[in-house]
Amino acid sequence: MSTPRVIVIGSGIAGLSAAWRLARAGFSVSVLDKAERPGGRVWSEVKSGFIVDKGPWLLSNHDQHLREALRELEQANEFCELRSAERAQYHRSGVDEIDPYEVRGVMRIPGVRFYDGLRIFRLPRLMRSYAELLDPVQPEQAASLDFRSMSDFVGLYFGVSSLHRWAGPWLGSTSLADEKTASRVLFLLHVAKQLGSTPAVLRSGFAGLIRAITERVETRLGVDVTALNLAPTGEIEVSFWHSEVEERETVDAVVVATGPAQALNLSKAALSYPEEQFLAASRGCAGLCLTLGLDHVFAKNARLIQVPHSENLPIESIWVEPGGGGGRVPAGKTLIRITATRVWAAAHMEAADEVIQKELIAAAGRIDMRFQGERSMSDVSRIPNACPSFEVGRYRELARFYQVQEDQRARGRRLYFAGDYLQGPSIEDAFVSGLRAADRTIADLNPN
Repeated sequence: MSTPRVIVIGSGIAGLSAAWRLARAGFSVSVLDKAERPGGRVWSEVKSGFIVDKGPWLLSNHDQHLREALRELEQANEFCELRSAERAQYHRSGVDEIDPYEVRGVMRIPGVRFYDGLRIFRLPRLMRSYAELLDPVQPEQAASLDFRSMSDFVGLYFGVSSLHRWAGPWLGSTSLADEKTASRVLFLLHVAKQLGSTPAVLRSGFAGLIRAITERVETRLGVDVTALNLAPTGEIEVSFWHSEVEERETVDAVVVATGPAQALNLSKAALSYPEEQFLAASRGCAGLCLTLGLDHVFAKNARLIQVPHSENLPIESIWVEPGGGGGRVPAGKTLIRITATRVWAAAHMEAADEVIQKELIAAAGRIDMRFQGERSMSDVSRIPNACPSFEVGRYRELARFYQVQEDQRARGRRLYFAGDYLQGPSIEDAFVSGLRAADRTIADLNPN
């Protein structure tokens, strides 16, 4: 039996994880991407000695699939848990350390009313009652819970002050979710994944992970895939341009690991109507981050500062990382990453760097004047679709999409999809989505 030949379109985290899993299973795999570098939206670079992660994402010690991949890539030491990291929240004119994971800790968050805080004791019971449906690896299993917004759910069970001062800032700091429209499933999955977690970083940034995979999997950059067509034999013909030459290759399977709009455009000839509708309805929010390298240290431990929207600042969160032995930040200096709110980011994606720096630094100075100190580095990151939106009804749509996918697999179609819009807003979610697509491909092409 010949070795199955698979093309993965897209060299983002989802595409690379799919290709890595397929290559380890013995498949012949190539990753094609129009971009000039791999990684998609996720990347890191070194500026003035600082490791700058380009985007709003932050890892946690619960990102088990990513950690396992790093071990397999012999990069286990890259994953650095920040056990002493603190989580804090801005309130009026000060920053208070908080514990959003523990019931009594929530009650002490500034702005959470006393009686609303007491209602947080309901959370463990609710999580136990939903436990069988809340699988972060298979979020579509919670479709039956996807008929209420996070705002309605938290407001009903825990009070409005808990929504605005606990649940909203906690979820928004990791997903840029809109607390008014986000599905309660997104919030419940967030609780299931984040309870008891600590922040983590990659010592060499995301670029190290991306390089480790692309060194082991054939990755062809500057390749513009233009169409996918199903051949009568069940194979898939991939049409693409490379070096101004149009080429075609017929393969056993294709994993489309692009954004949903591009996936729809490439695959339309092979899609059913429900699949087209799902991809067309997929939405994401803009991400805009300002990273600064400050010339002084004012914190002993790393810290994530959440900023409630009710404070009327353009900031969602601020990540503070002091210099130390990890090598990401020079000794005697501090890295801070200011992540703008989704609304402010959408309105300022085309603004000049100087304008973004001026407004975000001024806002950060209201939180802590030390953020306005002397700096040796600044970097502005713009990501048009940084995080997928999971509004009410999205998980029901996701469940239907996967059901149609299963029907198409049963008919012999070997076209698969991967991306955070199918899984969740984190780097781990994107990585898992790629693994799931690869596992389906392996099951179909190598059933034994």
